[in-house]
Amino acid sequence: MLELTAPFSTPRKKVKIRWQRVMSILLCSFFIIIALAAPLLAPQDDPENPSNYRQISTEISRKPQAPNANARLGTVDRSYDIYYSTIWGTRQSLLLGLSTALLTAFIGTLIGTVSAYIGGNFDNIIMRITDAFLSFPIICAVALFTQLQSLLSPDTVFLYRTSEVVEPNFIQQIILDANPIFLALVLFSWMPYARIIHTQVLEIKQTQYIDAAHVVGVRNGRIIWKHILPNVISPVVVLATRDIGRMVVIQATFTYIGLGGDSAWATILSLGSKWIIGPGGSLFNHWWVYLPITLMLVLFGISWNLLGDELNLIMNPQMNGNKY
Repeated sequence: MLELTAPFSTPRKKVKIRWQRVMSILLCSFFIIIALAAPLLAPQDDPENPSNYRQISTEISRKPQAPNANARLGTVDRSYDIYYSTIWGTRQSLLLGLSTALLTAFIGTLIGTVSAYIGGNFDNIIMRITDAFLSFPIICAVALFTQLQSLLSPDTVFLYRTSEVVEPNFIQQIILDANPIFLALVLFSWMPYARIIHTQVLEIKQTQYIDAAHVVGVRNGRIIWKHILPNVISPVVVLATRDIGRMVVIQATFTYIGLGGDSAWATILSLGSKWIIGPGGSLFNHWWVYLPITLMLVLFGISWNLLGDELNLIMNPQMNGNKY
């Protein structure tokens, strides 16, 4: 018996769904949903004065309380509700990660694109400045901005200049108002973006369609926006996605060791640390003071790293044999 087949039929290509992709999307969605639903999951006592911390008892108790009806994840030093800080710390962490990653990506992309496109001595100077920033550790930047805030604070100025009132200028006011960790992360994390974009733009600038655009009189701004950036933006998207989790982990680390910052997750971990590693501490007797927030912090970093890896495979399918 003859089987008739369409002359132009092609076999269907099976699409392989990677478990890493599903996991990254689920985890990132989980944190986004918690951040958006924070007012419903953990209503604030005073919405006009929002806070990432809440004390469930007026009687200040140093001893942590186990999970109960009033505190779903228990309490830590001074009766701070761990569940409340876990929920609002998720929103705080997501906002910090997104804002720092997007801002550093913008700064690095702008500097790398303009430097590579102009070229010449200008390009050499900008890249040497970029190298100088790369050699400066973030921890030193955090300490620097923290010290600057201390020196520029009104109390310090009044202490040394008791006979006059000194108003801070524009730059000084920015340093006083900004979070030192946020400021350090933004100013000292843009260099990898600039380096990646710089290399990509140097390659694309030599292509024939860019030369053709110059011949027909297309403006430089339009060439960069319409012809160069769309072809170099994919590594920036991947790196920025990974940086969302990295920025949050860095902030939590600095807050935990006391270098500044206001990470709610790290503050709760710091308050409960003496019940884990101090005299008489135990990993099992007071598990609630570290386990929930530690899991949130670890999963937050893993989720955005996984998503960045999957975006890299999607935007560069040749890395996975064109099967994604």
